[in-house]
Amino acid sequence: PDGFSEAVGEHFEGCTDVPLGPGELCTLQKDRGTCRDFTVKWFYDTEYGGCSRFWYGGCEGNENRFKTQDECKQTCVEPPGRDACLLPKIEGPCDGYYPTWYFDSERKQCGQFVYGCCHYP
Repeated sequence: PDGFSEAVGEHFEGCTDVPLGPGELCTLQKDRGTCRDFTVKWFYDTEYGGCSRFWYGGCEGNENRFKTQDECKQTCVEPPGRDACLLPKIEGPCDGYYPTWYFDSERKQCGQFVYGCCHYP
C-alpha cells in the first residue's frame, strides 16, 4: 500500500486500526488510560456480567468506556432492536438462566445461548 489509500476488504487488509464491530467493545478489558485527570466512567465488566464504575485518567484507554451506566447498558446489556443480536457471546460468571442472543462471526448469523447471570440488570 502507498500509505494514503484507504484499505478495503472484509478484514481491512493493510489497516493497523481495524474498527470494532458492534458489541465487540464490550469484551475489552477496563483500561484507565495513561493520564492522571481522573473522572468516573463506566465499563462493561465481563467477569461481573454488568456495567461497573471505574476511574478513567482522561486520555487513551479503549472503547469499553461510557459516560453513564445507562449508556453502558444500552450498548452491552440491553441494546435496542436488532442490535441485541450484535452482542458478543459472554456466558456470565453465575448460574442464572437468561436466554439471550449473540452474533456468531464465523457463521455470520445470530445465535442463542444461556447467559449465566448473577442478577439481571
